[in-house]
Amino acid sequence: MIRYHLAREGASLGQLDQAEILARLAAGELRPSDLTWAPGEPAWVPLASRSWCAAAARRAPIGEGPALERPGLAWWRALLPTFRETLIAPGVTFRPSPRPPRILPGLAWHASLALLSNLAGLYWAERYLRNPWQRSEQLLEGLLPSWGAAWEFFQIWALVSPLLVVVGTLVGATLVHAMLRLMRGGKAGWVSTFRVLNYVGGSANLLLAVPLLGILAGPWALACAALGLAAAHGDTPLKSVGAFVLTGLLALACLLAALAIALLPFLAQL
Repeated sequence: MIRYHLAREGASLGQLDQAEILARLAAGELRPSDLTWAPGEPAWVPLASRSWCAAAARRAPIGEGPALERPGLAWWRALLPTFRETLIAPGVTFRPSPRPPRILPGLAWHASLALLSNLAGLYWAERYLRNPWQRSEQLLEGLLPSWGAAWEFFQIWALVSPLLVVVGTLVGATLVHAMLRLMRGGKAGWVSTFRVLNYVGGSANLLLAVPLLGILAGPWALACAALGLAAAHGDTPLKSVGAFVLTGLLALACLLAALAIALLPFLAQL
């Protein structure tokens, strides 16, 4: 049985036989444009160019990407569909597309919705948190910052949230993608990882702005990000979950190391 070597954008996708290729095309894990080569052939050719694969390539599901990136669709009309697609159907939305993944639309989506969510948080804090906070100030005199100081901090946090999103997503996407590559996944590239995490993170921020629904935002976003990354890279969701777990463990290890370093002067005095 002939096993074909597959590649996409210079990265190897492994070796598969005809049945495996047809199955992965039908599942959207392979693209008709993916290059193939078999021993004895003079050159690499796209899957769609092979006679036994042409019909399956025409029927292969291709992700359209989030509505915000679709040509000809006004941005204000794309807002609600983008929110729905990233939090309800990420496994379809982030399937490989003929268009290369882009950085700026997803980053703008994330930063804008983080700002909106934090501004909404200021409203909810003023309405529901102010009185309990001020009562707690009296009970915990000297242990709790004044409401005025806390309110100023909340305002600053809201205003700088877009910058925090940019820095946080750059670092987070780099770590998650590194863990994916460690598990032999993430073959569609760092930009695909960055794109998925920004779109899902932005939509989750919008959930955070809604009282009660915000409780579900974290777990829901993690599940959608795992499905979106699996679709974008042609991996299993288990690899995406593993990448998140490894990233979390790495962050925890760094936090504990920083805490240990900070406590060293006090421990030395004991």
